[in-house]
Amino acid sequence: MKAKYLLLLLFIGVLQVAAQDVIILKDSLNFDARVLDVNKRTVNYRLYTEPEGRIHMIPTNKVAYIRYQNGSVRDLSISNSYAFKRNIFSFHLLDLLVGDFTLTYQHILANGKVGLEIPVAFGYSSERNEVPLPPPFSNINSDFHNKFYTGINLNLYPTGQGKVKYFVGPAIHFGAGYFESYTHGYEKRINTNYFRLLVNNGLMISPLPSFSLKFVVGLGLLNTFNADFNEDRDVQTTANITFGMSYRF
Repeated sequence: MKAKYLLLLLFIGVLQVAAQDVIILKDSLNFDARVLDVNKRTVNYRLYTEPEGRIHMIPTNKVAYIRYQNGSVRDLSISNSYAFKRNIFSFHLLDLLVGDFTLTYQHILANGKVGLEIPVAFGYSSERNEVPLPPPFSNINSDFHNKFYTGINLNLYPTGQGKVKYFVGPAIHFGAGYFESYTHGYEKRINTNYFRLLVNNGLMISPLPSFSLKFVVGLGLLNTFNADFNEDRDVQTTANITFGMSYRF
């Protein structure tokens, strides 16, 4: 009978050990606790050895993650630095100067360092205002007009998300447009499909978790597909400068 009671007490003891939360700090120290609340500033807890004792607080930015009694893990190493929203919808204001109406949707992966972005742009005007660029990109594609393009941008954030963050990455776009050609005083419009490869460098400024400003400069190549073009026009250097206002959700 005593053996049964000893086994029962041992089983209850194992359950109690398994029922504790563990707080792991960024300096790799950890301790057992009963976590009561987690907010932007503090993690509130009681020591596991003092379940009815006083409530302790530790700054949230010192906590790496919490392993709860049910086995789930809450990673605080990213969200502590900035409570960023992972979906970004942007309207590109500067594109209006070159006759494009451009929208993008970007999803930030859970680690905060990779963003997958889909642009959609519609050309709405035959008038093209040139954005000044340094050589060899100055006045390139001056007679090219976009009708429509989409594609995918891969944005890499080396230091994750925050109020002011740099990003870099490749962009692949495909679409349709046209060139304006002048022969013997007559204007001729030559339609074409095209493929564009850019390397983007950008800055994301987020004064609020739900609002951002985005500045991007992209340099690369534009490849057009039309047998009516001269060979030296098939592949050209190209550049893209844009500024956008973004809503994060």
